[in-house]
Amino acid sequence: MSSTPGSIEVRAPRDQAEGTRSQILRWLKATGDALAEHEPLVEVETDKVTIEIASPASGVLREILKQEQEEISPGDLLARIEVSAAAASATAAVGASAGAGQSTHAAAASAGSDAQLPARPRGRREPDSVSPAVRRLLQERGLSEQDVTGTGPGGRISVDDVLRTDSAAPHASAPPSWAVSGAGTASHHVAHSATRKRIAQRMVHSLLHTAP
Repeated sequence: MSSTPGSIEVRAPRDQAEGTRSQILRWLKATGDALAEHEPLVEVETDKVTIEIASPASGVLREILKQEQEEISPGDLLARIEVSAAAASATAAVGASAGAGQSTHAAAASAGSDAQLPARPRGRREPDSVSPAVRRLLQERGLSEQDVTGTGPGGRISVDDVLRTDSAAPHASAPPSWAVSGAGTASHHVAHSATRKRIAQRMVHSLLHTAP
């Protein structure tokens, strides 16, 4: 993320594994929508997982530069957010001073929060603490919010939290729902996601070119 006076750029994450392909899966906000800092902004799908990019600052989404289903590279400019001059200065100041005294500040903030706030029971979170990407992943893995311990701010559940819980939980050997559905049940086609399409392409390539 970089910024100019009154404007902040939203860029694709740079810490992407070599050879991994990414594309815009879905924009959660439209041009002209108001944004709050850390509010989910866009979902990006890679070969392995769907990640969520949050708004780096409060403001208004003024420009979307990468459209849904469009492939992106690490560091690509995705959108621009218009912020007030005061907000832009505050964001730049926070970024410039983040390296100094970070550990001491984090420890003091954590101690102050623990002293002021009552313990949060596991499974109880704010109503908007689950993003659409996390909610869909919970449904795919057969998990509920109460099954996952969120590690984000305020107990927010991330994609990594769901994947970590799913890998640690024992899986029952029950057959999938389609295998036990009653005879005569109408079938329907479900479009493959970009991730499944890439997996299928690589399997076909391996069968026809690599394996022989």
